[in-house]
Amino acid sequence: MLRMLHIKYRLLLWGILCFFSVIAQPQGKILDTIPIIYRSDDVLKISTLASTVPAFVLTPDRIKDLGALDLGDAIEYVPGVQLKDYGGIGGIKTVSYRSLNANHTTIIQDGNVIPNTQNGVINLSSFSLIGAKSIVFSTGENVEEQTTASAYLQANSISLNSRLNSKPRKLAMNLYSTVNTVNAYEHGALFQVPLKRFFVGAEGVYRHGSGEYDFRYPIAGLDEVQRRQNAALSEYRLRATTGFQGNKHKITLSGAYRNNAQELPGAVVLYNPSNDQELWNEDLAIRANHLFKANNWKVHTHASFQENYTRYYDPGFLNVEGFIDNEYKQKISVGGFLINRVIPKSRTEVFLGGDLLNAELESSELSAKPNRFQLNSVLGFGQRLFKHHLHLKGNVSAQMIEDDFVRNDLPDQQSYIRFSPFVSVSYLPFKSERFRVRAFYKRTFRMPTFNDLYYNFIGNYELDPEEANLFNVGLTFGKKWGRMTVELSADTYYNKVWNKIVAIPTKDIFNWSMQNIGLSDAKGVDLAALIQLKFEKVQFILNTSQSFNQTLDKTKPNGVTYNHQLPYTPTYSGNYGVAVIWKKFRFTSNLLHNGSRYSLNENIYANYLPDFTDWNVGLARSFELKKDFKAAVDFKVMNLLNVNYEIVRSFPMPGRYYQLTLRLER
Repeated sequence: MLRMLHIKYRLLLWGILCFFSVIAQPQGKILDTIPIIYRSDDVLKISTLASTVPAFVLTPDRIKDLGALDLGDAIEYVPGVQLKDYGGIGGIKTVSYRSLNANHTTIIQDGNVIPNTQNGVINLSSFSLIGAKSIVFSTGENVEEQTTASAYLQANSISLNSRLNSKPRKLAMNLYSTVNTVNAYEHGALFQVPLKRFFVGAEGVYRHGSGEYDFRYPIAGLDEVQRRQNAALSEYRLRATTGFQGNKHKITLSGAYRNNAQELPGAVVLYNPSNDQELWNEDLAIRANHLFKANNWKVHTHASFQENYTRYYDPGFLNVEGFIDNEYKQKISVGGFLINRVIPKSRTEVFLGGDLLNAELESSELSAKPNRFQLNSVLGFGQRLFKHHLHLKGNVSAQMIEDDFVRNDLPDQQSYIRFSPFVSVSYLPFKSERFRVRAFYKRTFRMPTFNDLYYNFIGNYELDPEEANLFNVGLTFGKKWGRMTVELSADTYYNKVWNKIVAIPTKDIFNWSMQNIGLSDAKGVDLAALIQLKFEKVQFILNTSQSFNQTLDKTKPNGVTYNHQLPYTPTYSGNYGVAVIWKKFRFTSNLLHNGSRYSLNENIYANYLPDFTDWNVGLARSFELKKDFKAAVDFKVMNLLNVNYEIVRSFPMPGRYYQLTLRLER
């Protein structure tokens, strides 16, 4: 242990010296740099055409068209994304992409990775979109310029960039209120004030309601109209940022607080459509960032602290006590840097970064009392050749992890060291056409969480990380012909995953065993297209994406699930969007189709989930007011086909309902 402490202090000192050595470089005029990730030459910023990896951008207008109220609502329209939504107005939403579970996706907010060592899963419904400037989804490598070393570790990343992170030109304000007929209400406010080189801003969101709605669910024998209950929610979120923005330096300090109390609608089964489970969350986060640019150098340093309290209560659980009442408190401290250096004559950019993370978890359900120290690092490059026609990129990220815990009333320790290489290439064969060929390879893994390793009666101290090889080859194309703009992308991929962490039942439904078993192969194709037509008074925007996926269990050739499609993985999914803009009116239609799936590993009829279609239509009207104020009224019909479809088995979603949003902006 003493040896590891010496290593920690040496690594920390090394990071500090690297930072100050960069700051000490001669400071002069800021030169235009060659971005390491992508050039902003895409047409409509839906698919990032110039990226060497698949990347998709959702702008504020697109988010409004979708009627999205949180990050989960918006991201489900990205090709290849499968969203797990457990229903209810505060329903937990997690993401799976190309058959990689939620632990393989990093969530980034304004350049900072949001960590969770307890269970590794970030609830996407806990991120509001009131001040969103963009949502960027990418696979293979994070494509954001301001980021951290930890953002390069996982297979996928979702970046939420907010208005609060930058200085406004003038006083900015955003007020909105949303009401819908599933007894849910949401109200939000955002303010930003520029003060010469300083700026301050704050946002707040309040969500509440009973969340009750009528449903039919013949699969469970409930063919008559039932009432979905136990979905009440009361939640508020507060976030404030202050910063300094100069020619070479940008400094921001932000704080966020979330308080959530909700009922959890359970699985609908015959004679018991209600549920009595409850969940409480209280989250606090403080983050500081410094961005320095000069002489083709760019340095991002950051530090953060977050505390997450969770309480879960189930008064009817069938165990010895007759109930579950679990409390958890997680504390995570993070600090690090990322240095970029552009060499203009050679069109080369190199970068180096490291993050130190310390996490601890307290709970009566974890006698191990785990504490994790983690060093994440990345070393990479970007190279442009033949007048930008060829773009090569690569990096190697690494994790050094030490867990201290208690086993059999004695202190114990285990360590991991893992490396994750990445390489990509894109080629632009023609001078006058935005047509590109791209490909990447990445070796990645996800670490076992505290719950996986140490949860009483369940955890397995000997678990290995999930490891995967990811391959992608794709084409992108963008062109403008007069009044028409076209954007196309096509990617084919192959993922191979080892040591998949799964829960195996043992003596009863409460006691499980966490094990590394399984080998899976995922093959698929993602297609996306967008067409924009502009006339004098009207504009049409048409977009679609299609995903084809085959993910097979390759664990045991003689097993009953060998060559079966993995649970909750449809072989086909797609979405279709239409927007018609005339004067100050905007009509939108968004249709999401999800193919049939299986809820468990065996592909048998008992586990079959039928396909579903979710069709939303809307009409919005904007108004120009005095003193630069703008107002908007947005009315949407959600789930127009009025089907109580299932995303997760036995969790029926609401049928047709209506949503009205009022906005005032400046």
